[in-house]
Amino acid sequence: MQPLQLEQVFNPGDRIFVGAASNEPLGVLKRLQEIDLPADLRFVQFPIGAMNAFDFTALNDTASVESFFMTPTLARAADPQRVFFVPMQMRWVFDYLAERVDVAIIQVARDRDGVLRLGPNVDFIDAVLSRARVVVAELNHNIVAPAGCPRIAQDVIHCLIETDREIAEMPLPQVDDAATEIGRLVAGLIRDGDCLQTGIGAIPAAILGQLDDKNDLGMHGGLIDDGGMALIRNGNINGSRK
Repeated sequence: MQPLQLEQVFNPGDRIFVGAASNEPLGVLKRLQEIDLPADLRFVQFPIGAMNAFDFTALNDTASVESFFMTPTLARAADPQRVFFVPMQMRWVFDYLAERVDVAIIQVARDRDGVLRLGPNVDFIDAVLSRARVVVAELNHNIVAPAGCPRIAQDVIHCLIETDREIAEMPLPQVDDAATEIGRLVAGLIRDGDCLQTGIGAIPAAILGQLDDKNDLGMHGGLIDDGGMALIRNGNINGSRK
């Protein structure tokens, strides 16, 4: 397969999936700012808060973005009229993306044995790889892929962009007095053996930060922040009574 240059990838009206969270292919996205893109491209992403802050509407006068999660960047987009929020339960996002994706932009890395794998966030990639006409991958040499990440064959990738950069990190939440008080009140409702469902942000951090006197907690969550990891490491969360 003859590799494509990034300028050759896109057709007018393409629907383009972009990886997100810690696996956002920022090296490719920055290259997009340097080339002339065709009209009416629709970028699709599931961004995570302040971690993913790329404004797709600023790429040209017709580029739009479809998002399953609203973020501060989307609220401040160059053209908010080209931001389309699609509220959807996460399980259904997989099927929704499998209906049509023309281009997939992802990040990959090699593990310690040199095996090429998907990066640290794989969420919906299986859905888009099964549909995409073209796969663009950023091979980030600064990441060692975790051994549990799925392998990806080199011949699946049509356009490879090599980089060597730090991956995005989730900024620490700023826990103010109000969040601390909410955390105290909620922590008072939690008993030993309870199972928690939590997200990320100041209030979840404030709650989790005040549970170090609890035992045998369980946990469900799409994301686990530093507070959750601290409780796991301390043994407060062990899932023994789930």
